[in-house]
Amino acid sequence: MAGTPCCQVIQVAGHRLDEQWERKRNRHKMVKMDPETRYMSMAVLEQTPNSLILAVACSDGSIRLFSVSEVSRHIELLSESFHHQRCVLSVSTCCLEDTKVQVRWRCRHALLFSAATDGEIAVWNFSSLSTSNQFSSSPIFTFPAHQSGVNSLDVNPIKLNDLYHITVSSGGDDGQLTVSNIKIQFGKNSANSDLQNQLSVSLENKFSIQFAHAAPLTSLKFLNKKQIVSTSCDQRVCLWRVGSAGISHQRAVCSHVADAAALAVWEDKFCGQGLQLIRVRNDQGEMGNK
Repeated sequence: MAGTPCCQVIQVAGHRLDEQWERKRNRHKMVKMDPETRYMSMAVLEQTPNSLILAVACSDGSIRLFSVSEVSRHIELLSESFHHQRCVLSVSTCCLEDTKVQVRWRCRHALLFSAATDGEIAVWNFSSLSTSNQFSSSPIFTFPAHQSGVNSLDVNPIKLNDLYHITVSSGGDDGQLTVSNIKIQFGKNSANSDLQNQLSVSLENKFSIQFAHAAPLTSLKFLNKKQIVSTSCDQRVCLWRVGSAGISHQRAVCSHVADAAALAVWEDKFCGQGLQLIRVRNDQGEMGNK
């Protein structure tokens, strides 16, 4: 049909955690470790013209880093960390630059945020100055956010002078929406110091709405610096405003998508898992189906 948009999906590469297992002899006599490991969430940690590095949350309690190359059609496992020691539910990333360092790469920091079923959020620091993407023995900062599992994470960094203020929004099995404000300051002479000690991280404040949804909050995203959209199994899509005094509810619409599991946001529109599109018309939070 003329004028009909066409989309072609091509599988670039694949990877299995049990590749080594398949090569073992007499494996039917052995016990297979973690036979049902699932990938719960993923985020791009770093991207180059030829490849990208993915951070993946896994159900076996690990966070894994993968290098994905579209040119060579290959996926390689780089490193993994079992810091959480329980199912990791969500990951999110952001990038920081130290403008005080007078070098061309300016000490780019890639921050990884991870959260598990214990309600704790961990912050990991990766830098392009390093020659390999390996996990340190422990994260640079951790803080509690929920009573139980953290199903969704999103971060919004704001640069003020020599500081970064990162707003971390999270939603959990407890139906709670939490917004945590983190302050990050670069250390002196960071180009010559230990990569893991370059950043000073502190929790400034934390706001929460205890019953943001009537069921587990499954996904949330920043629409902009001051607005968050969230969804849940209760089939509501809620719009929230974040300010210096806390979180306020702006609007809610009922979703036609049962058991919504994810949100995708672009420009001023967002959608859930399904075919429903919802548009935010202005900063006052007017919402309607498209």
